[in-house]
Amino acid sequence: MNNIYIISLSPAIDYILKFDELKKDETNRPKETEIYPAGKGIHISMILNNLNIANESLIFSNGDFEKYFYNNLNKLKIKYKKFNANGDIRINIKLIDQHQTECSVSSPCIEINELNKLKEYLIKNIRPNDYVIATGSIPKGVDSKIYGEIVELTNSLNANCIVDAFGDSLSYAIEKKPFLIKPNIKELSLTIGKKIKNKNDLLLATKPLLEQGVKNILVSMGSKGAVLINDQISIKCSIGKWNKKLVNAAGAGDSMIGGFLSEFIQTNDYEKALKMGIVCGSATAYSNKIASAELINELVSSIDDLRIENL
Repeated sequence: MNNIYIISLSPAIDYILKFDELKKDETNRPKETEIYPAGKGIHISMILNNLNIANESLIFSNGDFEKYFYNNLNKLKIKYKKFNANGDIRINIKLIDQHQTECSVSSPCIEINELNKLKEYLIKNIRPNDYVIATGSIPKGVDSKIYGEIVELTNSLNANCIVDAFGDSLSYAIEKKPFLIKPNIKELSLTIGKKIKNKNDLLLATKPLLEQGVKNILVSMGSKGAVLINDQISIKCSIGKWNKKLVNAAGAGDSMIGGFLSEFIQTNDYEKALKMGIVCGSATAYSNKIASAELINELVSSIDDLRIENL
């Protein structure tokens, strides 16, 4: 089985506060609270663990809240390697009533020597056909070319790099020819500097990225499903008719990556992988946090009903 390494430059602890109605300029008392390790890379590790796919998180962190963070990773049986950041691990606050308001904190800076330790670790451990996932925001003070450097390093080791980013960090990564990028529609628009209003806009937006050497483009579109485009296929998969309510969209895109990769590694089939990405992304959207194995299995039971269409 291929090894999967997931890089978390910006891990977090998410503090969720739920209200019947959140009122400004008043004392609000949440009806329910949750606190747990988070960040895009951590989410992917969680979903892969729930799919019984071995993986290792490469995490940059520091500070007083680390003990809580890693104690919870240990409870979740997430395998990790720790590198040092220059300040406390961030705590993001999410205020949820009929709306969802997120307060996302900037991550602490990471020194060059720590980033070099990461690169040395990858060089030592990556084997041909392994996967490296680079995802999440770039901390202040870290060069936005970092994901491009990771793609270049991964390719030099005959492995595959997946990048989930946008803007400059994604643009630099695209230049280095990653195996897969996974923007949502808004992120893709920001990256190319044009609005995407329809199917033709989407195909026009992705064409130059493929010409630059990106092998696969997975575009998440929320309730409209997702699209996968490479030099051989352009396909869309709609979400299933599961008759479940959206609970929390945070982490759905990360779960889509985990679902897609888990199936692709096992089958090398793009359509099956896209369907599994839809299942896992949807399952997380229907959950308070990252989807459980039980809910994923429930949705998988009707995976054959998901409709694939050519663009």
